[in-house]
Amino acid sequence: MDINLGTLRSPNSSGVLMSYGPSVAELAGGIEMGVLISAALYGITVVQACTYACNCKDDPKYLKCMVAAVILLESSQAIVGVELIYQMLIGSFDDPAQLAAIPRTTGICPLLENIMVAIVQGFYIHRIWILGQRRNLWLVIVTSVLLSTRFGLSLVATSYLLRFRLWSEFHTNGPNIIVHSSNGLLAFVDAIVAIATIYYLRQGAGFNPSTDGVARWILMYVVNSGAITFVAATAVMVTYSVMPESLLFSGILLIMSRFYANSFLGTLNARSMLRTRLNTTVPSFGTYKLSMISKRTTYNSARVASMKPPPLSYNYNNATRSDETTRSEEAAY
Repeated sequence: MDINLGTLRSPNSSGVLMSYGPSVAELAGGIEMGVLISAALYGITVVQACTYACNCKDDPKYLKCMVAAVILLESSQAIVGVELIYQMLIGSFDDPAQLAAIPRTTGICPLLENIMVAIVQGFYIHRIWILGQRRNLWLVIVTSVLLSTRFGLSLVATSYLLRFRLWSEFHTNGPNIIVHSSNGLLAFVDAIVAIATIYYLRQGAGFNPSTDGVARWILMYVVNSGAITFVAATAVMVTYSVMPESLLFSGILLIMSRFYANSFLGTLNARSMLRTRLNTTVPSFGTYKLSMISKRTTYNSARVASMKPPPLSYNYNNATRSDETTRSEEAAY
């Protein structure tokens, strides 16, 4: 039998009937599924972290600190998610009307998610800066401003969770415009990062056969990871608007945090595999300088094409040594 919270009395409200009337399944079902799915994805995050720990000896300290921060934030969010579910389902077992109240720990999850997303997106913006050969400062500034604005709006929305006591008050009198703007900006930043990365990778790869396979693999990974986070951010915005009596948006928010963490760690762990496919030094931030490779290959092709054919009275031994020198220079590139 489904229990409607609007028909129950809460001892914390002096016997007044609750004004919030969704069922227990409608209110807590979405966030429970979100915690369970995010717990499974957290296991993947732990595996990714262990893989990175085994291959990170050559990475700079700032990158290791970023990974450590992401793991710490994800672990803290997993603990808070379990505590939240326990408080909502077990702590209110004898009084289901308490589900209508906002737990005090609810604001911690979006706060941790906000910090973690800022770290990951900052890494991706830095990658765009490197891929653009440090000539796209305007794009980096615009994307950073949008990300900073989203960070501030998310903090404001989180503060409202601490201000109101009931979910109905948060949905009715809360910062609906701020919540929509925050998630809309996040989806927009995801789209900009994905499109810019694809553009610079395609521009840099050119027609170099030695980098086409790696470029296609990176493009596929960027498209898939960017699309997943974009859809997740859009789903949070839609469910918050269409399902105001459900906490499904909170469950999707927990899952979206895992998507960002796994995308970030997957990008770093993929370098060892890509090194075997491309005999080129991979920068520590996990991005290939495909444009540099393409330019060097174009330069070599132009140099070889502009070479005059040797005269008929030409020394075969010297020519052999010259050809070997050219091949060794091209191999070094």
